[in-house]
Amino acid sequence: MQVTYPQNEKELEAIADLRGKVFRRASYYFFYEERMRFHKMDPWFKPEHVRIVKEDNRIVSAVTIVARPVRFGPAVVKMGGIGDVLTVPECRGKGYSRVLMESAVEYMKGHNFDLTVLFGIPNYYHKFGYLEGMRNYQLELLDTSHVPEQARFHVRQFQVDDIPEMLRLYQANMRHCHLVIDRNTRYMECKINQRDLLIVITDSKGKLAGYAHTWDHIGNKFAVMEAMTAERDASLALLSEILKQKPTNEPLIIKMSPQMPFVRHVRSLGSELKIRSFGEGEGMGMVAVIDLCQLINNLKPLFNERLQTSKFNTFSGKLKIACDQPVQLLFDDGELKSCTPAANDSTAGFWLDTDLRYFSRNLIGYWTIRDLLDHTDAKSSNSECLELLEVLFPETEPFMLPWDYF
Repeated sequence: MQVTYPQNEKELEAIADLRGKVFRRASYYFFYEERMRFHKMDPWFKPEHVRIVKEDNRIVSAVTIVARPVRFGPAVVKMGGIGDVLTVPECRGKGYSRVLMESAVEYMKGHNFDLTVLFGIPNYYHKFGYLEGMRNYQLELLDTSHVPEQARFHVRQFQVDDIPEMLRLYQANMRHCHLVIDRNTRYMECKINQRDLLIVITDSKGKLAGYAHTWDHIGNKFAVMEAMTAERDASLALLSEILKQKPTNEPLIIKMSPQMPFVRHVRSLGSELKIRSFGEGEGMGMVAVIDLCQLINNLKPLFNERLQTSKFNTFSGKLKIACDQPVQLLFDDGELKSCTPAANDSTAGFWLDTDLRYFSRNLIGYWTIRDLLDHTDAKSSNSECLELLEVLFPETEPFMLPWDYF
């Protein structure tokens, strides 16, 4: 067994071929072409992000690190997604996926990744430090017979020149969510392909007012996977166009967070919202921290924003987080100045004693601090420390759009 990464275009094609054969939920060609597009167009891809096992010079197993910058409000951190964990059928059961996952995690530790995310199968990835930390949402519109007409909006074909305005709408619509891919033009060009059904609407002046992506690649069916607009009337106009293209009489499915503007705008028409939280061991939407100290330092703009609107806006002092990667946070006059490695003790001052795997849920906003204390053996030093922790780590909305899954 040889653990390495692809050395040339031929080996990248071999990985795409392997993906097409193993993940044949649709046509072989779709999975092959999607992987080749990723290799050639993804702005953050490097061949060494693909960890492979070779037997007799043949690639038999692979794991891909999908590098992405992700946004937490005003802060951007480096995330390593885990995708395409695959092994040819005749070589399964040899531990190759475990070896490659360990290789991927070690690679991320050595290359400045802050955290890692995957959408995985049950009862497997916990051994590598991952824990469920995201929810799935499904909104069903039950009555779409009375969608008001919005005459000042018009539908047209998507154009490449639409991408800058699409990015602006995306950033505005996703500003309340965390763990959001910090998209750029090259990324959008990579994501949009002939299988994507994109609906674009413009206002009376021809300016892009909204767009929707309406194809569920995983389920291979029509569903609203992403819809971005600037106002309620534009949402209703976009919805009207989506309904015209919906192929069946079944309820329209929208797989987006209820906090997003489009969802808020259309819920009043009559809807049913299903929120799926995954219990430990179920897989899906899993998160692990790679470098806690680096992550906290990169999140300083977010923490300082929170401190400035709290009772701790003049706070000076220290907070120790005792865990698998113990750190100490230094505050001065209401600002987090630094985070540094620390001794793993919690004997004086403000401290939180926790398991990093569970604390990752607080870092991304999936849990409140009280959730952490209620559901685990975590402890904090006193009530004032608990108040500071609640300011720094409130429950928010860690959410990644299905179009961004890997």
